[in-house]
Amino acid sequence: MVDYPPEEGNEDRFISGFVHINEPILKRSPQQSPPSNALKVEHVVPFLKKNLYWGVMKADGTVPDLSSFPSLEVMVMATPLTFYPGSEYPEAGEPVLYPEITRGKPGGAKD
Repeated sequence: MVDYPPEEGNEDRFISGFVHINEPILKRSPQQSPPSNALKVEHVVPFLKKNLYWGVMKADGTVPDLSSFPSLEVMVMATPLTFYPGSEYPEAGEPVLYPEITRGKPGGAKD
């Protein structure tokens, strides 16, 4: 939960969130054959480097410049999933970070 405005002493609190983007990638990436190829790293990384954008919107609906949020760091992470025969749910592998996708953009990965 995020407090607005931050409580006294919580100004430097770390807040994270996740946005799942498989479906938008499949809809917007160049057609691959089979379609599942569109989610392979060698296709996704260049696609996101070119097409991934983000922003901040305040509670009042205004959109401030990202430079006013020096601690903002947007990072792309992929978690491989494996479906085993007879399993109801996939098993998650180790998450992999791709800082090169957002590095160099305002609010992107920091070195």
